[in-house]
Amino acid sequence: DLGIEKTVTEIWYSILLSQATYECLRTSLEELTSFMSAQNLQLKTAGLISVDEMQFKQLQDAWKTWLGLRVQGTKWIQKQREDVTNSNIEFVARNSGYIENVPVEHVSAVKKWIDDCVFKRTQAPRFAENPTFTGVDVAARNAHYSYCIPPGLFPFSSWDYLQVKKFKDSNCLVTMYGDYIECILRRLMKILSKQQVSFRIVLCDCMDIKQYLEVNTVYDRILTSNLMDYVFLPNLLKLCSQIINQDNHHTTIITETILWARDIMPEGDIPWPSNKSQLPKFEKIAFEDTKRSSFAMDGGTSFREYLDNSCDFFNYLRAMFYAYRLKRVGESGSTHDKPTIPVIKELGNEFQLRLRDGIRNENRIVFFRPAINRRRVTIVSGMERYLEWIPIQKK
Repeated sequence: DLGIEKTVTEIWYSILLSQATYECLRTSLEELTSFMSAQNLQLKTAGLISVDEMQFKQLQDAWKTWLGLRVQGTKWIQKQREDVTNSNIEFVARNSGYIENVPVEHVSAVKKWIDDCVFKRTQAPRFAENPTFTGVDVAARNAHYSYCIPPGLFPFSSWDYLQVKKFKDSNCLVTMYGDYIECILRRLMKILSKQQVSFRIVLCDCMDIKQYLEVNTVYDRILTSNLMDYVFLPNLLKLCSQIINQDNHHTTIITETILWARDIMPEGDIPWPSNKSQLPKFEKIAFEDTKRSSFAMDGGTSFREYLDNSCDFFNYLRAMFYAYRLKRVGESGSTHDKPTIPVIKELGNEFQLRLRDGIRNENRIVFFRPAINRRRVTIVSGMERYLEWIPIQKK
């Protein structure tokens, strides 16, 4: 469908939709809700999409609700967004800080999106509000659908600003990001047309996922987002190691953490006393590096660019694997085997995995530690760490 990528982008990111975009969304929802079973969906998509029957019904409930919402010519979703955004001082301050720190040429575009949440990619998107911006808390499934996008999330924070800028440079971020995203979608559609991929949609606890996967299917790439902030990393790796393709030396499991210092290792962040004492030095470096006084005075995020907390981070990883070994010994009932704290090169070995050394630039898919101050549009916190785990090669 010519131009469908613009329609999809508008549905993803704009609270207001053009008539053509809304009609496309409505038609798609009508078709999705008309399927009698998950098998119908799989057949209709020529095997492209599969989903468990019970979970398909859960998805259909959401699609039916969106389809039934009155959104043409209304303003109730916009009003709810405005109320949510302005009711919390923290969100207001966060938006102000974001505006202050993005490159000057993008300020007006950011302000406009914060004000109206319109990501215009087709003709004037004023025909209907976007029903997919609504939802309900899982704990209150019988409640009415309402605006559900967490405040402080921006369409520009989901993509690497440096990659976007390399592709298309413009003062208008909607233009930059829209063109970039739509290029990726066009490439994806070419892949889909060649039937090179298929999608299995699963709604469950990630640790229960194996029961929903095809038997004997293995994977060359597993991306886990920042699940390790919520799931014990050794347990997550154990699960992933059971479904990866051990025979492909390019096979990679990617794990990500954002909260490691906040929740477990405060020694690794700026507020820790020994780090805080370096603030004057960091302030000087930040200003020399960025020529932006707002960066030099923010007291935290900018300075993480220059804080060497690699020892703290790797001690955090080693401690988790030590705890895993300790638990295993306890479960075995042994009173003689005392586990040792693993060295870095031993991490993951229990699962026939090896950690690529991000400090030495061994990562091949994603940066171990993305730069902060060049990516202020992306909103990098400075605590992100990306780990690549690969199978230990058989000799």
